[in-house]
Amino acid sequence: MLVFIMTKMKHLLLPIIAFFFLPTTVNSEIISKISDYELLTEFREKIKFRCPTKREKGKHNKQLIVKLYEECWFQLNKDHINIMDRQKIYKKDIISYWDMFETSKFPFIAAHFINYKVDGEIKRIEFPNKGKFLRADYLKEHKKLKEAISIWMNTK
Repeated sequence: MLVFIMTKMKHLLLPIIAFFFLPTTVNSEIISKISDYELLTEFREKIKFRCPTKREKGKHNKQLIVKLYEECWFQLNKDHINIMDRQKIYKKDIISYWDMFETSKFPFIAAHFINYKVDGEIKRIEFPNKGKFLRADYLKEHKKLKEAISIWMNTK
């Protein structure tokens, strides 16, 4: 039995020595064009999104598209999302977040969704990309919103 234990210890000895004596950290220097990208958003920056609209009849029964709000934005604070100084959604009440960027059909869909609880009910908020479709910076805008929300969701 003792011989068996000694044989097993020999097999374990090398990994144990390696664990304690070999360097376990990797150099944390920035790698150009790989790990040197700046964040797209600043903390507490007001991030604009496309305001909802409604259709109304105008003169001569022509349809008008009317914005429901002058400007739509949200701001990520430490423990809550401030939506246009009208609503606060607390981080502790958020159930899930996901984004969608679909370009295979027209019109394109690009939005960010958050499910949250309020007064025992589950609600959803949608932040559609602000820009018009087919603009050059449309994807960058989508990435900016995704980055901001993802970082905020994963910080304490």
